[in-house]
Amino acid sequence: MAIWLLFALLTAGFLPTAFGQAASPAIITDLVVRDPNGNDVSSEPLVAGGEYTVTFSIAIGATLVDRILLTTNLERTRDVFWTLESNYDGVDLNTWTPGSPAIDFEARSGTADFTLTGRIPEFITEKFWDENGRTIHAIQRFQLLIVSLDSNKEILDLREASITDQIIIRYGNLLQEKRTILDSVQMDPQYAALARSILAESEGLTAAGYYDAAITLLESIPSSGFPTPPVVTNIFLGSTLGLAAISVILVLLFLRANRGKGFISRRVEDEAKKLDLLLVKATRVDKALSTEIETIKRELQNLVE
Repeated sequence: MAIWLLFALLTAGFLPTAFGQAASPAIITDLVVRDPNGNDVSSEPLVAGGEYTVTFSIAIGATLVDRILLTTNLERTRDVFWTLESNYDGVDLNTWTPGSPAIDFEARSGTADFTLTGRIPEFITEKFWDENGRTIHAIQRFQLLIVSLDSNKEILDLREASITDQIIIRYGNLLQEKRTILDSVQMDPQYAALARSILAESEGLTAAGYYDAAITLLESIPSSGFPTPPVVTNIFLGSTLGLAAISVILVLLFLRANRGKGFISRRVEDEAKKLDLLLVKATRVDKALSTEIETIKRELQNLVE
């Protein structure tokens, strides 16, 4: 629950940023973001690699004597980034460079209406690759539009967006699907408890950025044909417990690369406790399987010795 509360906070649309001024001499107003189908996605996270069209206005006060610098971190997909949509004397259409990610113009009292078109960088959510070649995914904050003074680069206003990607979206949809199934379908209590343990393990993987492995783990829970113990449940236990153990090891590999041994040891203890819970459930169904889980637990603890 805590992880998805954090996800909700990170994916909360576009946020203005305050810079401590009582009244900025130039502010962004009426910003709307649309996807290639024309849908308004201003309050939604944007997708890495996606192309977007942004319409907005810059309201400029009468006291400002400077040039305005308008900047975007989008990538260019057409001949130009910027289109001036209103008559505004501060922009000299003979000298401005709309094909550049940064344009400047004279600050004159009034409102300038613009359209900005570009693409979110494709790999912005892929932070790095671990030592085993796996991709780490993470939601990112992205500066879509920045208004600053040309003279000293002081930022007057900006708009940021949360950026997700198709893998993160797929995981979120799959997690919701599996939760809905477990909440709505009658099944053996032992199976349901084990399946919910798998959901929790998948969330632990995404906390470390291993969304691909988390998806594999969730896919081990079928969408129908739920088993009745003991025979079929044993088959499910054999497959999903192996995936659960792999998920724990992946998290620890991530931690080993980024944290001290003391921290890793504490995480090993935490993850071993999770396997203890699975061990109790498996013991009720299959003694041989519970012995195998105990072996996995010992191997896990040996990772940090």
